[in-house]
Amino acid sequence: MKPSIYFIAILPPYEIRKEIKAFKLFAQKHFDSGRALRSPAHITLEPPFKWHDAQISEVEKTLEDFAGGHYPLSIQLNNFFAFPPRVIFVDVKKNAELQNLQNSLKRILRDKLGLLSDRPERPFHPHVTIAFKDLRKAIFPRAWEHFSSINYQRSFSVRQISLLCHNGKIWEIKKEFPFNSKANYD
Repeated sequence: MKPSIYFIAILPPYEIRKEIKAFKLFAQKHFDSGRALRSPAHITLEPPFKWHDAQISEVEKTLEDFAGGHYPLSIQLNNFFAFPPRVIFVDVKKNAELQNLQNSLKRILRDKLGLLSDRPERPFHPHVTIAFKDLRKAIFPRAWEHFSSINYQRSFSVRQISLLCHNGKIWEIKKEFPFNSKANYD
């Protein structure tokens, strides 16, 4: 049996996902870049990995335990940025709590599940993708001119992480793992 493809992410609240979907639809209509529409708006914590469906409960239990040991944190979306010449995204303001969450998650996935990325390790740069792989290099300057002129700032509280699974066409939310809601205010 062939393994499925999963990734782990933070999904903004529904209203923000709707706004970001509108940006993605604009990129599709005006810049012929619609591939980002295959997933809900998200901040990737662990990039796509293969795992056998029969053993996904191991991943789910690990994520449940991990999330239960963390408290909600705040995220600020701060305008648009790019990885030229192909990627345009909503930038996430630098945040030590988010960086620590991602580092902890990577460590747990490695130590508990033996999950090691088969891709070269890149520094964590949290963002929400608007246009990528199918954005043609020749069109990038025009698309970047448009998105870089938009003032877009939102903030939200992260109360869970999500496991997404690729169904062969799009990414679907498989399961969500809530953080510990009893915040420590001491």
